[in-house]
Amino acid sequence: MQVVIPKGEPVELLPRSSHIMSLQIDFIQKYQLETERIGTEPEARLRILPYQTRFDANSKFIETVGTDSGVDNFLSATGDTNGPPFSTDRLPLLPD
Repeated sequence: MQVVIPKGEPVELLPRSSHIMSLQIDFIQKYQLETERIGTEPEARLRILPYQTRFDANSKFIETVGTDSGVDNFLSATGDTNGPPFSTDRLPLLPD
């Protein structure tokens, strides 16, 4: 989330089973972010999209709306995160 929220960049996760992807989606939605499913089983994976990312018909990145306000809400004036005192560098690895 440290790349998606403050930098406004989409992040692609590693391929996982549909059950694990469902758990990942639940976790990602807690941060009020959107996801996009890429590929087919067994190589299906998620892309975490920064806030309101718009794609054209060819699924190419066009623009991200509301990223600045999202960063302002995520970071305080001192640069501290506006959340828990610990951070997550990446999503936890779950068994298949």
